[in-house]
Amino acid sequence: MSLPLRLKTQVRDFWNADDSDVRKAFAALETVVGKPIQCEPDWAILWNVLKPGFPDQAVFIPLVCNAVASWAKAFAELADDEANENWVETMLTGLHPDIRIVLAVDDGKSSTRWISNEAAFEICFPKTAASPHTLSTALIAKFHADLLSAFTTKAPKQTCRTAESWTDVDGVASEFDGSPILTPTSTMPTRIVMRPAPPTKIPTLAMIPRPEDMLSQAPYFFIVTASTRQIRLECSHQASLDLLVEYLKKWVKRNHRLNTKPPLVEIECRPSAFGLSTMYDQATISVPQGDNWTIISPMVVLSFLNNALGYELTYQIDHSWHFMRRVAFQ
Repeated sequence: MSLPLRLKTQVRDFWNADDSDVRKAFAALETVVGKPIQCEPDWAILWNVLKPGFPDQAVFIPLVCNAVASWAKAFAELADDEANENWVETMLTGLHPDIRIVLAVDDGKSSTRWISNEAAFEICFPKTAASPHTLSTALIAKFHADLLSAFTTKAPKQTCRTAESWTDVDGVASEFDGSPILTPTSTMPTRIVMRPAPPTKIPTLAMIPRPEDMLSQAPYFFIVTASTRQIRLECSHQASLDLLVEYLKKWVKRNHRLNTKPPLVEIECRPSAFGLSTMYDQATISVPQGDNWTIISPMVVLSFLNNALGYELTYQIDHSWHFMRRVAFQ
């Protein structure tokens, strides 16, 4: 996937140039916060997703750069205001050595939010074009509000990272194959989904949704592979994976043989190699190096999938378990 030459030139002029609005805004933010900024958009993928809403190529790069610059200005204004001292302290605690920014796509308006498991801020762009010159004031005000509430606990927003949210299935096709679907017991609200009839013709590439959208649709798949030293989790529904990881982190025991009393196991989420946004579809539960005592079992994971999330075991061989859930979460 290649970026048109005209857009490459605009990336050079509007994004990479030291005297561009984005670089100036980043420099001002770095001065206020004292941390470098890391933002490396995949322009080719971003353009591929957004180009239907931008018949005029000349608008695309300036719009993105304007939004990111407005975000940096809004962030700097908040961080430089003494009235936001508590917010700044919370923000600095959550950040890595740098300020990570990821770009995403939303069906609504431009917005931003904090992605805790990625320790990064997400900036969402609407699918339709808007004037790059008239949005700055409105964007800064919108980003002010979003950033101030970024570290409060709330329901996840449905953006291009739909895999992080409970899936809404209003858009499921109306043609069904009539196969009966059983609703497994679950502690979470569900909506029964009939499986759409398989296509009679192979679809074109343009007809197939992005990986984020495709994986957010039921049925959901979950694979568990275990050894005594590591459990590997692979899941098509990120919200299921996130909840399981948070549950394990809540209940993991501590290693009292060490003075620091670290968790007995290390739990790490891994991003997918596909899609526009940073979508997590894997996680590992590992015994730390040097610990020759701890042995981990997959029983808690298997029970959680079946009893808490309503996944059904469809296949098992040796130390690998394959689960599927046909019913979409609301």
